[in-house]
This record gives sequence, structure tokens and C-alpha cells, in this order.
Amino acid sequence: MSFLIMFLFYFIGTVGSQTSNLNSFETDYCTNYPEGPKDRPDQWKHCCLVHDMYFWAGGNKQNRNAADLELKSCIEATGAIHQAKIMYYAVRIGSYSPIKYSKKKWNNGWSGRGNFQTLAIEDINAIEKELFTGYDYINTQLKQHFIQKLKSR
Repeated sequence: MSFLIMFLFYFIGTVGSQTSNLNSFETDYCTNYPEGPKDRPDQWKHCCLVHDMYFWAGGNKQNRNAADLELKSCIEATGAIHQAKIMYYAVRIGSYSPIKYSKKKWNNGWSGRGNFQTLAIEDINAIEKELFTGYDYINTQLKQHFIQKLKSR
């Protein structure tokens, strides 16, 4: 009987809890795809970095769709129209794959949280704090623009 009572207290505590933790940001840029052609090997690398940041931060389904479209637009802006279409369709088709790598799925920055959850201002503040306490390989202007986009959703 005492085991049942302990189980119920644990279950009630975990169901009512919305606690989640923000994990460190990680990127491999354009996962298993070149970041640019041979003559400009980093041509659209920054686009993939931002896309990975969105996947880390997460948000609702509309945010996910917008992140994929932003990836496409960013790559198009580098002049790689054909590559932009390939990358866009690859990430869209990949979202339907039953195989999900934990660091590649939407909302991967949060542990203890559902997949498509709208970000609260407290979440965005935690993301901002995390990004600005390190990650020197990410341009400060890019970080600021990313946080501004999250706040404007």
C-alpha cells in the first residue's frame, strides 16, 4: 500500500510539473550536406547554423514551418537557388521520418518538454542568456537577430 501511495505522489508531481531545462546548443551546420560549393565551401553555412538554432530553441508547428522557409530563403539569398530547394525539401521530408536523432529534432534544446510548445518569454530569456554566455563562433549580430526573431513570433 505504501508503494502505491508513493507512486501516486510521484505521478501527480510529474504530471503537474512543467519543468524543463535548456541544454547547450550544438550544431553540425548542414547535416550530411555541404555548406557550399568547392570554390566557396562556407557559402550557406550560416543559414544552416541559424536553422539549427531554431531547431534547438523550438516552438510551435508554425515556428517550425517558418524556420524551414527561412533556411530556404537564406540559401536562395546566397545565389544557390537549386541548393535552396534541395535543402528545403530534405528538411521537410526528414520531418516525416520515423527515425529521429535527438540532436536533430525540433525543440532539441529542451529536456522534459513536449515537441511543439510555444515559447514563453521566460524561455526566450533563457535562450538569450545561454547564447550570450559563450558560443564565440556565432557572430554577436547573428545572435541578436535570432533573439529578436524569437521575440517577434
